Amino acid sequence: MASCMYRVGDYVYFEGTPSEPYLIRRIEELNKTPNGNVEARVACFYRRRDISAYLVNQVDRLKIDGPWDDDDEISTDTNGSTINPSGSTGSNSSSQPTELS
Repeated sequence: MASCMYRVGDYVYFEGTPSEPYLIRRIEELNKTPNGNVEARVACFYRRRDISAYLVNQVDRLKIDGPWDDDDEISTDTNGSTINPSGSTGSNSSSQPTELS
């Protein structure tokens, strides 16, 4: 088996099914389990075509003009509220999808 080294912040590809494009993830945290396996907490990235039409319409309606900087990532605080780059908050129990072109 080939050996690979991954670090927090690395982007990785996952194969969901052979007929679909790879899934894109960013490693947020790596933990070694007592039995020697490694678990990763990852951030998920989605292609626009993989998101429901309803959510795409919501994002387009709330679109922020101009490119995002790295400092503009959406973060979730401990009570499940999200903070977006414009500073407004909303309730959300999962991370926001990020579109890749």
